[in-house]
Amino acid sequence: MADRIGELLVRENLISLAQLKRAQADQRTTGKRLSYSLSRLGILGERELADFLSAQYGVPWMSLTDYEIDPKVVELVPRAVASKHTALPVQRAGSTLVVAMADPSNIYAIDDLKFVTNLNVEPVVSTETAIEEAIARYYDRAAPPPTPSETRAPERPSVPNAPGLPESDQAIRLCNRVLVHAASRGATQIHIEPSERGLRIRLRIDGVLHPEPELPLGLRGAVITRFKLMAGLDVAERRTPQEGQIRGFRAGTDRDLDLRVATMPTAAGEKLVLRLLDRSSLPHDLGGLGLEPEQLRQARAALARPQGLILVAGPTGSGVTTTLYAALGELAGDHVSITTVEDPVEYTLPGCTQVQVQKDSGLGVATAVQAVLRQDPDIVMIGGLPDLEAVDAAVRAAISGRRVLSTLPTDDAASTLIRLVHLGIEPYLVAAAVSLVIAQRLVRRLCSECASDDPGATAARLIEAGMTASQAQACRPKRARGCKACLGGYRGRVALFEVLPVGAALQERIIEGAGAAELRAEGARLGLRGLRAVGLAQVAAGTIGLDDLLRATGERLV
Repeated sequence: MADRIGELLVRENLISLAQLKRAQADQRTTGKRLSYSLSRLGILGERELADFLSAQYGVPWMSLTDYEIDPKVVELVPRAVASKHTALPVQRAGSTLVVAMADPSNIYAIDDLKFVTNLNVEPVVSTETAIEEAIARYYDRAAPPPTPSETRAPERPSVPNAPGLPESDQAIRLCNRVLVHAASRGATQIHIEPSERGLRIRLRIDGVLHPEPELPLGLRGAVITRFKLMAGLDVAERRTPQEGQIRGFRAGTDRDLDLRVATMPTAAGEKLVLRLLDRSSLPHDLGGLGLEPEQLRQARAALARPQGLILVAGPTGSGVTTTLYAALGELAGDHVSITTVEDPVEYTLPGCTQVQVQKDSGLGVATAVQAVLRQDPDIVMIGGLPDLEAVDAAVRAAISGRRVLSTLPTDDAASTLIRLVHLGIEPYLVAAAVSLVIAQRLVRRLCSECASDDPGATAARLIEAGMTASQAQACRPKRARGCKACLGGYRGRVALFEVLPVGAALQERIIEGAGAAELRAEGARLGLRGLRAVGLAQVAAGTIGLDDLLRATGERLV
């Protein structure tokens, strides 16, 4: 909710982008809500915010301090649900329940309230502080002490035990549980696959799929339909693939998720893949990515230049989009014009104009870039370069005096430069346009509590991987083992970066027609630390395993 409201406030000129960033920084420090930080810093009062939301969404304002709520009405909604959504029932009129909400646009909260009460829900607006105080006041009057079952960790998603409940309501509840459970485990994707027995659910965590309990056959159609409705897809179309988005799903206090949803017709039925985009985990600058100090200095120096093409290279799932957004976070401000061209727009970025590619309408990447340049932006971010026309547009935009950021799915920094030539860009244009290439990989991080010595990572294998003999002898590699604190011996992932500034020496080699190996050697002469070298340092530190590093970097990146 915080991100969405912040964007609305900036768009309506109630606060500036600088004030929003200041409040967000305070929010991260205090752990409170955005409204609390806005009020505490004197930027915008909670009542002003509530009045704005009331006018924005066309719902009435209600003061909870001037109204006594019937305890029987409060009992209609469990405290856990009220606290989760910052929502309090205030009045019942027949089959309609009036609920005070801090965010009246939260349809997922309204769905939950409909489910637990079996009533129609009509929202009114109040301040978050007033709702939280009222929740504490009314629920604490007769609250029994918590039982062990109330304080245990969240359970895996399961089918609600409600035999008399309509199938659609069960699907709503179950879909919400799947999303909240996936978010709590740090999943980046949810794979929902039809089978003869029902629906197979798998979560991608740290790059690896992990199975969850299957959902019963009887709810298969309702669950698929519910997810398609949430993503704004055509529920009647089952023969062709579709793509959609779910924005602002509340997965916890002050934690909103955006999700990309893709469907695919299969012989057994429709398969869905949901990609979770956690806005709260998005780095606001390059300093939070894990770049080495010299790499960070080189990257920031390139971003500070008035023009040039900065490319981030890596395969799908290696975090290249996160790196692009972190770079834009450093550049955004009141005195700079930033436009992005994306397919699709993954995160909403305050202070940026974001353009969604519409291929069916003739608005491809190259066409969109050309149109954007007519509006004279200072910085252009292109989510991907799918063809020669798009690459050519990016190169010419950089040469004409803009800072351009984009991605290419290549192995390393040197091969990225050669890929541009292979795509049809003249070497002299590549040399003139590109100012920096960042190549990256994500490798699973070993659990510090259970990692054990790896007898298979011998000195000979370490030397073969790229270490010197003395480094290999001193190294004590670790491997995954597994314990209660982790998932199969791993906890999160580590980003490995290779940063290659394109200076005069490299420009000459590119114009001369040098290949990737020659550019790689020239980069090493200039001090480039490749992905493998950076990863071996992490192996020596016991952060990642040797086998995991070799799988991530491959044989060519020695």
